[in-house]
Amino acid sequence: NRLPQSLESCVRWLAQRDSLDQDAVLVVSPAERARARHAVYAFAEAVKSRIYYVGIAADTTESELRQRREISREKGSYFIDAAPTRAATEGAILLLDGLERA
Repeated sequence: NRLPQSLESCVRWLAQRDSLDQDAVLVVSPAERARARHAVYAFAEAVKSRIYYVGIAADTTESELRQRREISREKGSYFIDAAPTRAATEGAILLLDGLERA
């Protein structure tokens, strides 16, 4: 199952950033979003990394991207990490889809 030529260069670029222990950001037009998402998934599969996905909408707030506080009778008050926090602490890939809407 070979990737299209247009995605191979993108995956190769992501691999170069990864080999240098650098973060990578792909900023694409809305028309290219599906292609970029496919490249990120292909790269994650190649390096066997987990992906955390966050769909960004116009009403997404900063607090939704960090932690939220939960209260339950069993556990009391506790915090749940949002996807960006989990990706950072686990060394996983974070896919922010629709960043131009923020």
